Amino acid sequence: MSFLRYCIFLQEYYTLRYMENTENHEHNAHHDAQQHARHTVNKLEAWMADIFKNAPHLPEGGRKWLVDVAPYISLIFGILGVIALVTAGGASLIALVLTFGASIGLTLHILISLVSAILLLMAYKGLKSRSKSGWNFAFWSELVSVLGVLVGIVTMYGMNIGGLIGCLIGFYILFEVREHYK
Repeated sequence: MSFLRYCIFLQEYYTLRYMENTENHEHNAHHDAQQHARHTVNKLEAWMADIFKNAPHLPEGGRKWLVDVAPYISLIFGILGVIALVTAGGASLIALVLTFGASIGLTLHILISLVSAILLLMAYKGLKSRSKSGWNFAFWSELVSVLGVLVGIVTMYGMNIGGLIGCLIGFYILFEVREHYK
């Protein structure tokens, strides 16, 4: 009887140790992936800042005005984007089902654009308090917008010059006001 108890104890002990090691490994892998993603985005931001520093600059008064209105622009476009994209997303899902997957590019584009709109909503509070985190959310929203344009180019409607120009303008404005966010 005591040998059986000892075997059960060993089984439970090693099962708990295995679970702890697995959870720690998964946590560490998740943390490492987050750190790697942050590092990559920071390198991309620094690279883009280096490019945009050579671009013609807006007058200081114009940049201050953009900083003042940025939270409201992000809030308005975030709300309108979520409303429009949720509506369009529902219609796209119906079309996806009815066309047996022919509109998957449209659905993917809408989902990516929805993420961009949500990031704009998340930027509002930080932009209002002139925090770098608000600027970061706006930057990530613009990065996701570029992804949406690229997905649209590949899956749906060919070259979208207007979308690419819009993203370039968005990045230009973001890097013009970047120094105002700490």
